[in-house]
Amino acid sequence: MTGLQPHPGTGATMMGAVSQKIDIATVLRAIGVGHVEKCDPLKFDEAMAAVDRAAAATAAGVAALVFESPCIHVAAPGANYVVDAAACECKECIVKLGCPAILSVDGKAWIDNSLCTGCDLCAQICRFDAIHAVAPEAAQ
Repeated sequence: MTGLQPHPGTGATMMGAVSQKIDIATVLRAIGVGHVEKCDPLKFDEAMAAVDRAAAATAAGVAALVFESPCIHVAAPGANYVVDAAACECKECIVKLGCPAILSVDGKAWIDNSLCTGCDLCAQICRFDAIHAVAPEAAQ
Protein backbone atom coordinates (compact mmCIF):
# COMPACT_ATOMS: atom_id res chain seq x y z
CA MET A 1 0.00 0.00 0.00
CA THR A 2 1.22 3.50 -0.66
CA GLY A 3 -0.93 5.62 1.59
CA LEU A 4 -3.34 5.60 4.46
CA GLN A 5 -5.67 3.04 2.91
CA PRO A 6 -6.88 0.32 5.27
CA HIS A 7 -5.72 -3.15 4.27
CA PRO A 8 -5.42 -6.51 6.05
CA GLY A 9 -2.05 -5.52 7.50
CA THR A 10 -3.36 -2.38 9.24
CA GLY A 11 -5.94 -3.97 11.52
CA ALA A 12 -8.73 -1.75 10.20
CA THR A 13 -11.49 -2.26 7.64
CA MET A 14 -12.50 0.16 4.88
CA MET A 15 -15.39 1.23 7.13
CA GLY A 16 -13.00 2.07 9.99
CA ALA A 17 -13.83 -0.90 12.19
CA VAL A 18 -11.03 -2.61 14.10
CA SER A 19 -10.16 -6.00 12.63
CA GLN A 20 -7.55 -8.68 13.03
CA LYS A 21 -4.17 -7.52 11.76
CA ILE A 22 -2.78 -9.93 9.17
CA ASP A 23 0.98 -10.33 8.70
CA ILE A 24 1.51 -10.66 4.95
CA ALA A 25 4.83 -12.53 5.36
CA THR A 26 3.11 -15.12 7.56
CA VAL A 27 0.40 -15.62 4.94
CA LEU A 28 3.01 -16.08 2.22
CA ARG A 29 4.84 -18.69 4.28
CA ALA A 30 1.54 -20.47 5.04
CA ILE A 31 0.74 -20.87 1.35
CA GLY A 32 4.16 -22.37 0.69
CA VAL A 33 6.37 -19.53 -0.47
CA GLY A 34 9.85 -20.85 0.29
CA HIS A 35 11.75 -17.59 0.72
CA VAL A 36 9.95 -14.70 2.43
CA GLU A 37 11.84 -11.71 3.74
CA LYS A 38 10.85 -8.32 5.15
CA CYS A 39 13.01 -5.25 4.70
CA ASP A 40 12.85 -1.45 4.67
CA PRO A 41 13.07 -0.10 1.10
CA LEU A 42 14.55 3.15 2.41
CA LYS A 43 17.67 1.33 3.63
CA PHE A 44 19.10 0.98 0.15
CA ASP A 45 22.03 -1.39 0.74
CA GLU A 46 19.95 -3.70 2.94
CA ALA A 47 17.08 -3.68 0.43
CA MET A 48 19.39 -4.48 -2.48
CA ALA A 49 20.94 -7.36 -0.51
CA ALA A 50 17.42 -8.68 0.16
CA VAL A 51 16.60 -8.46 -3.55
CA ASP A 52 19.77 -10.43 -4.35
CA ARG A 53 18.85 -13.12 -1.79
CA ALA A 54 15.31 -13.37 -3.16
CA ALA A 55 16.57 -13.61 -6.74
CA ALA A 56 18.95 -16.40 -5.74
CA ALA A 57 16.15 -18.20 -3.89
CA THR A 58 13.95 -18.33 -7.00
CA ALA A 59 16.13 -21.20 -8.27
CA ALA A 60 14.41 -23.32 -5.58
CA GLY A 61 10.91 -21.92 -6.11
CA VAL A 62 8.86 -18.84 -5.35
CA ALA A 63 10.45 -16.01 -3.37
CA ALA A 64 8.81 -12.88 -1.98
CA LEU A 65 9.97 -9.62 -0.46
CA VAL A 66 7.72 -7.58 1.79
CA PHE A 67 8.93 -4.00 1.86
CA GLU A 68 7.84 -2.17 5.01
CA SER A 69 8.42 1.47 5.82
CA PRO A 70 6.46 4.09 7.72
CA CYS A 71 3.81 5.83 5.63
CA ILE A 72 5.02 9.31 4.65
CA HIS A 73 1.60 10.69 5.55
CA VAL A 74 1.94 9.75 9.22
CA ALA A 75 5.70 9.60 9.84
CA ALA A 76 7.53 12.69 11.06
CA PRO A 77 9.42 14.34 8.20
CA GLY A 78 13.15 13.75 8.06
CA ALA A 79 15.94 16.20 7.37
CA ASN A 80 16.01 18.68 4.52
CA TYR A 81 18.35 17.84 1.65
CA VAL A 82 20.28 19.90 -0.88
CA VAL A 83 22.35 19.01 -3.92
CA ASP A 84 25.88 20.35 -4.30
CA ALA A 85 25.60 21.33 -7.97
CA ALA A 86 29.39 21.33 -8.40
CA ALA A 87 29.54 17.67 -7.32
CA CYS A 88 26.40 16.52 -9.18
CA GLU A 89 27.56 14.33 -12.07
CA CYS A 90 25.11 11.61 -13.05
CA LYS A 91 21.45 12.44 -12.26
CA GLU A 92 20.87 8.81 -11.17
CA CYS A 93 18.71 10.16 -8.36
CA ILE A 94 16.35 11.60 -10.99
CA VAL A 95 16.42 8.64 -13.37
CA LYS A 96 16.35 5.73 -10.92
CA LEU A 97 14.23 7.03 -8.05
CA GLY A 98 11.48 8.94 -9.78
CA CYS A 99 11.12 11.01 -6.62
CA PRO A 100 8.73 13.93 -7.16
CA ALA A 101 10.95 16.17 -5.00
CA ILE A 102 14.02 15.79 -7.23
CA LEU A 103 14.06 17.91 -10.37
CA SER A 104 16.57 18.69 -13.09
CA VAL A 105 17.54 22.36 -13.05
CA ASP A 106 20.23 23.53 -15.47
CA GLY A 107 21.26 19.91 -16.03
CA LYS A 108 21.78 19.19 -12.31
CA ALA A 109 19.60 17.59 -9.67
CA TRP A 110 17.73 19.97 -7.37
CA ILE A 111 15.56 19.05 -4.40
CA ASP A 112 12.27 20.81 -3.72
CA ASN A 113 12.07 20.54 0.07
CA SER A 114 8.37 21.38 0.04
CA LEU A 115 7.91 17.90 -1.52
CA CYS A 116 10.79 16.05 0.14
CA THR A 117 9.95 13.72 3.04
CA GLY A 118 13.58 13.43 4.14
CA CYS A 119 13.75 9.69 3.48
CA ASP A 120 17.49 9.91 2.63
CA LEU A 121 17.27 7.47 -0.29
CA CYS A 122 18.69 9.97 -2.79
CA ALA A 123 21.72 10.60 -0.58
CA GLN A 124 22.25 6.86 -0.21
CA ILE A 125 22.42 6.23 -3.96
CA CYS A 126 24.47 9.32 -4.90
CA ARG A 127 27.85 8.01 -6.08
CA PHE A 128 29.34 11.51 -6.01
CA ASP A 129 28.30 12.39 -2.44
CA ALA A 130 26.51 15.45 -3.84
CA ILE A 131 23.36 15.19 -1.71
CA HIS A 132 23.49 16.28 1.92
CA ALA A 133 21.16 16.84 4.86
CA VAL A 134 21.08 20.45 6.02
CA ALA A 135 19.34 22.63 8.57
CA PRO A 136 15.88 23.74 7.34
CA GLU A 137 16.94 27.37 6.83
CA ALA A 138 19.86 26.24 4.61
CA ALA A 139 17.60 24.22 2.30
CA GLN A 140 15.98 27.25 0.70
